[in-house]
Amino acid sequence: MYDSANPSEKAETKLYITVKRNVNEPKFTKEKYEATVAENFPLGEPVLTVKAEDHDGDEVRYRIMAAESVKRFFFMNPLNGQLSVAKPLTESSAKQYVVSDCLM
Repeated sequence: MYDSANPSEKAETKLYITVKRNVNEPKFTKEKYEATVAENFPLGEPVLTVKAEDHDGDEVRYRIMAAESVKRFFFMNPLNGQLSVAKPLTESSAKQYVVSDCLM
């Protein structure tokens, strides 16, 4: 800041601005999503679709939070929340997969 005197003098101060971001976090429209598929389920076909809403109007993106062994077999479309089989399930002996969806 400067004053109007001649010669002018100046003063400085620190200014802190806190920006609140994402006040309303995205929330899934269901508490739990479950699906049962045959081991020969077609690759690329949707198993299920998760959906979340964000009341701030922010864009919602999806990703799989799981062990790498699970991520090898499933793909989550980041734009629409559609989960599909990415690798033949016959190549695994697992009877159940636990996938935690994560919103970005």
